[in-house]
Amino acid sequence: MQLFLPDIANYLDTYLGSGRFPQDQNGIYHPTQHPVQRIGVALEPWSDIATWVRRERLDALFLHRPWRLDIQTLPAEVGVLAYHLAFDLTLTFGLNLRLAHALKMSQPVPFAFKDAVPLGMFGDIPPVSLAIITARLQDVFGAAPVIDASHTETVKRIAIVAAMTDSLIREAAALHVDLYITGQLRQPANKAVQETGMTIATIGHATGELWGLHELASLLRERWPDL
Repeated sequence: MQLFLPDIANYLDTYLGSGRFPQDQNGIYHPTQHPVQRIGVALEPWSDIATWVRRERLDALFLHRPWRLDIQTLPAEVGVLAYHLAFDLTLTFGLNLRLAHALKMSQPVPFAFKDAVPLGMFGDIPPVSLAIITARLQDVFGAAPVIDASHTETVKRIAIVAAMTDSLIREAAALHVDLYITGQLRQPANKAVQETGMTIATIGHATGELWGLHELASLLRERWPDL
């Protein structure tokens, strides 16, 4: 059975919850009527992406940030999918069930709502030392997190959030979160971090995006093993 670009877009619309972001980039960025057998995934285009597309004999592209793509350089039959916020909040530091599983989080709870959309999640993990959860984060993301440590010795509850504000740190502390995991350290939250004693693990925005991109590729393989 042949696979077409709208089939992939419909699947990703559902998985990524793109309906939450009606004003954002979601779905087909450049259409194609041709079947899709090979798809390339990238965070954003680079100057020589067309050479890669031709070399790998790609039928379609997935781009997280497509806006600098010169579509005229691609073969006319190549389709492009693009998802921005929906990708970020489902496959990086938002309500990311695949990441929750990787970190052994049980029953993730949506957290840090903005316009009714959760920017993150929190949940319990089997109690471990800060050193062990730090090593686990390094194994998952392939890069060592930066730990802003307080007096935390045992981590039992973690939050993963695509934002870091004074109020979110205080809210996490009130929920007995031991470790707040995010992409980027935000200075305006420093006072709350100091006053609550919250421990912060900063992964790096780009590192989180790359992890999400690999998970996206895995999702597509799981859904369509022949793709």
